[in-house]
Amino acid sequence: MAARICRFLVLAAVGVFYAGRVAAALPEFASTVEQLKERALDINVQAQTTDERIRFPTKASVTLYVGSQASDLRIVSARVSIDEQPPFSYVFGPGESEALDADGLYRLAHFSAAVGEHRIHAQYLIQARQGAPQDVPSPVEFTGTFLKQAQRAELELTLGRDDVLSPATLHLQTWAAVAEKAGQWGAPLLRALIGDAHPTSGRYVPGDIDDPKIRNARFLAKNGDYLVAAARLSRLQSEWAPTSMAPAYYCVLADVLVSYGMLHRAQTIAERAAQSGVATADLAAVRLRVAEAFYQRGDFDTAEKVLVKVPHRTGGVALTDWQDLQTRLLLAQGRTREAIALLRKTANDADFRSYVRYYNLGVSLLASGAAGQGVTVLDRVGAVAGSADELEFLSDKANVMVGAYFVRSGQGASAIPTLERVHLRGPFSNRALLNLGWAYLAPAGTVQTPVALGDERIVGAPPETIGAQSRNLGDHNLYQRYHLRPYAIAKLSADDDAQLKRALAVWSVLIERDPADSTVPEGMLAVGWALDRIGAHQEAAQLYTRAVKALEQGIGAIDGAQQYVVTGRWIPAVLRQGHTDGVRFERHLTRLPSPQIAPYLRDGFAERAFQDGFATYRDLEVLTANASDWERRLQALGPMRKDSIDDSSSPQAAAPPTADALPAPTDIASTHASISEATVDDDISAQRARIAALQADLAAAADIQEKVLQDQVLKDLAVQRDWRAKLLGGARFELARVYDGVMPGQIH
Repeated sequence: MAARICRFLVLAAVGVFYAGRVAAALPEFASTVEQLKERALDINVQAQTTDERIRFPTKASVTLYVGSQASDLRIVSARVSIDEQPPFSYVFGPGESEALDADGLYRLAHFSAAVGEHRIHAQYLIQARQGAPQDVPSPVEFTGTFLKQAQRAELELTLGRDDVLSPATLHLQTWAAVAEKAGQWGAPLLRALIGDAHPTSGRYVPGDIDDPKIRNARFLAKNGDYLVAAARLSRLQSEWAPTSMAPAYYCVLADVLVSYGMLHRAQTIAERAAQSGVATADLAAVRLRVAEAFYQRGDFDTAEKVLVKVPHRTGGVALTDWQDLQTRLLLAQGRTREAIALLRKTANDADFRSYVRYYNLGVSLLASGAAGQGVTVLDRVGAVAGSADELEFLSDKANVMVGAYFVRSGQGASAIPTLERVHLRGPFSNRALLNLGWAYLAPAGTVQTPVALGDERIVGAPPETIGAQSRNLGDHNLYQRYHLRPYAIAKLSADDDAQLKRALAVWSVLIERDPADSTVPEGMLAVGWALDRIGAHQEAAQLYTRAVKALEQGIGAIDGAQQYVVTGRWIPAVLRQGHTDGVRFERHLTRLPSPQIAPYLRDGFAERAFQDGFATYRDLEVLTANASDWERRLQALGPMRKDSIDDSSSPQAAAPPTADALPAPTDIASTHASISEATVDDDISAQRARIAALQADLAAAADIQEKVLQDQVLKDLAVQRDWRAKLLGGARFELARVYDGVMPGQIH
């Protein structure tokens, strides 16, 4: 009996996690993509400048923003007309409405207006944020005027109200930039004079938190439009040169560039932030974000060089975050002992990130040979009682790891309560059920004494666990679950009989689940082995037959999935879903053309390497669409250029700016009268040529990335197929042995 148990335990242990996942794209390709993004960003900055200098000369330019200061209300749509002209309108999605709540601004319109007074009428449709989706939006209106001077105008129409009982109103704000004082003390002093809150005077320091362009960039970034946000931010410094930008500008720009994947430029901007007088905590947050991005890319050396500049000894969140990233860097580089030493010093709270550090510490201790301490730490993570999905995931993963360790070590009695803590429905429940059955049949082992770490907590087991369910399965109807008559088992001792019953009870839950998960046919093999052991040979043959059929169907589906991937049709199908997050990606995978193959693609698609690679592919698609859009817009600018260059079409001269207002930004549009038509044509032609070259390179990079993704998925499918082929060979062997050895002549 021990020999067969050992053989099946090996099968169970091998399938815990698929090892050897394909790594992310090569570092040199990541560098190529970043260079393409650099070129795309530069093209966007140049094209925006050309577009605005032709369509919106500085003296006539007006930018209109939509904002919200009423956090309990959601803007559904905005509709604004100027001087009875056709209105500008936009319908906001839920995510965009939340971005407005975070003090973001949506740029509703950019238009030209003559110097003088203009009438403005606006209507916003709003809903209570906590109301039902079917609630009819209510209108809020505004009618007023604004005075256009001979410089750029920036208007903000903001929704707000004093309290929840007050009616909602729209407020028109006209913004003007104020001169930045030289030196690091200038910006703080100026903000102290004009106030940090929304200034009623409508003044802001260029690049500071109140700058409408900064708030618009934050809105764009929150909604994932990083390229446009980065382009608008990149124009700011050149527009206001030689005026120095406020520290907040560098922090926001670095954050956007990290999200856009331009890590080296973000690293440069972070250093400028350090020179701008940014607060220590803000600088630490920027550098941590840059270092984290290099870590996620796999560039551990650069991540460590950035991280060493973080002032982590200041305590608080920065210290915890620094320790967290530093330990992950050490673990990724195989420096386990250093990681353990640092993890022991890390503050451990009752939050998710603290338990992630606990988990990393436990895995590191196991890997270093300190099994007693490692199991104790992982057991603590597994004992966490929480309802958050991410915490349940981490807890179950720790329990399965500890349980598998105990089973392999011949400590079945210790494995049982650990595996029983796994949630009954979850990504690790099938593996836990399979291992729990083998734990009942493994040697009981000795009492395992936890290693005291000095900060133990007493927590209860979470509800709906495998243990709570399996205790109800050990009733006298167990054999009826397998359509058996009560057998008198002469071969087994009473203890063996009881343990087999417990194992069969657990496996009876597993084998009724989706056989696309390889643990389910593994469970069928285990049940077949157990039934054969008690002399129920015919019923064992039935289970082996079920396993053979399930495995053959799985292999056939995997073959179909491989063929589906080879055709290349899957990239557009997945791309249309618009999700790169692992959880949402998994939930929407059934949208693929063939639901039969979706379960076999799910694990590969959820892998971090695939998610990162797919995000890169989607970025390339976005860059291609952006380049095509600018190609069309630049082509359409040709007929407009003569009117823009002709000085007679310029707005009338205006009064000089006030004493505290900056002069118009240094911009080619301010001297458009001296620019020849041929010069503009040459500029547009040169930009269109750069766009054409970028489009060709983007197409080549997209082809490379598609091939990388295809190889990743195909290799993952090959791993799944090989494992099922091994199980299939074992199932056929056991089926033949049963028929040939104890049921001769009954093979059908």
